[in-house]
Amino acid sequence: FSSANVNYLSLAIPLGISYYTFQGISYLYLIYKANDKPESSIMNMALYMLFFPKLMAGPIERHRTFLPQLQTLLVFDYPRVIDGIRLVLWGLFKKVVVGDTFAIMVNKIHGNIDSFNGQLVLIAFLLQPLQLYFDFSGYTDMAIGIARVFGIKLSPNFNRPFFARTVGDFWRRWHISLSSWCNDFIYNRLLVKHRKWGEKSAYYSIFVCFMIIGIWHGAKWTYVVVGVLQVLVLSYEFITRKWRATLTHRLPSKFVVFGSRILVYFFVSTFLSFFFAGSVDSGFNFIANIFTLEGVGQLSLHGLYNVREEFVVALVAALFVLYSEYWMEKNHTQLVAVDKIPVAVRWGLYLMALLAIVYFSKNETVFVYKAF
Repeated sequence: FSSANVNYLSLAIPLGISYYTFQGISYLYLIYKANDKPESSIMNMALYMLFFPKLMAGPIERHRTFLPQLQTLLVFDYPRVIDGIRLVLWGLFKKVVVGDTFAIMVNKIHGNIDSFNGQLVLIAFLLQPLQLYFDFSGYTDMAIGIARVFGIKLSPNFNRPFFARTVGDFWRRWHISLSSWCNDFIYNRLLVKHRKWGEKSAYYSIFVCFMIIGIWHGAKWTYVVVGVLQVLVLSYEFITRKWRATLTHRLPSKFVVFGSRILVYFFVSTFLSFFFAGSVDSGFNFIANIFTLEGVGQLSLHGLYNVREEFVVALVAALFVLYSEYWMEKNHTQLVAVDKIPVAVRWGLYLMALLAIVYFSKNETVFVYKAF
């Protein structure tokens, strides 16, 4: 092949480097500080670091949960394999049918924000969290499903994040493996080290955590803005926790639950406006353009009108998933086992999902977190 077609920077910075860097740091830290027993097999260690389903976008695994699984004899288990394949199909559906379809509008508008304004930008603003969630959680489902086929149990990475009532709760539900890693190896360590500072140590620890998370995403000022926004809101929640608790007791519980979830969702949409933006100025322009008067007639421009039916299908699928998660959140349980669905209905659903995946795969959108 021609050397002119080789991106040497991509060779210098391998795919998924941030994920196995974090795994390596946690492994070395716990070996050094907690006296964990080092892994004696270089093959097992390589498998822990580079296990292919999680290589591109996590989850960030801990060696304490992953390496012991390699010591047990793997026996073929038909139900486990079927569950894994089913989870891969579900992840593909979420990513390809919903995530990729929403990405068409979000990427198009962020790529040329000066050409869009009004209601169309507002729609993209509201779609951003859904696009990233279905893209990233879809990948996670596929990674966990493939690992399950091979007899490996990976850590969950999402727990119904759009039902969080605070931003702090959101980060306990979103990208759980990264949030817990930062909590264990940065936040808690700094909190203990600077405990003489009192409450200031918490603000400082939050600031360092989210600056590191921002830089982890890339060397761009937009990610720094994302980190600063997290620090400001999380510090506000920490400072006002008693006042907010008193206020919520005086208001109807349903209003508090619904209102707090809406506020969290809008905050996520706000910081994602910078996450997806090409520059800080573009992020501010994106938000400012929401408040202009032009409407959705711009759909006929830039090819967006041609995929309006696909948006409807993706939106219905997204609402179905969110309703399912609402049911699970409300009842503190999981959905009814798929195996209990009649065989004909179950296989009909499989076929419909496969056909949808094949049809929507023409969008050819890469994983968002592939870049990290």
